[in-house]
Amino acid sequence: MDKEGWCRPKVWRQYIFGDQCWISCLPQQKWQFKRKEGGEVTICSEKRHILFLVTVEDFEQHWKEV
Repeated sequence: MDKEGWCRPKVWRQYIFGDQCWISCLPQQKWQFKRKEGGEVTICSEKRHILFLVTVEDFEQHWKEV
């Protein structure tokens, strides 16, 4: 079942994409998420114009739903 909502990182997280692109996620920031049945979670912020995918395992370990 697909699920949508809001989440925050439990602690500071940084995701690196390629050589010169990284995203820092702070615990005080709220992000939207969509969890799909296929085992991936989309985390996005319309305010920051950012969208990226993480695994369900990474989401459950490092993010909390709010």
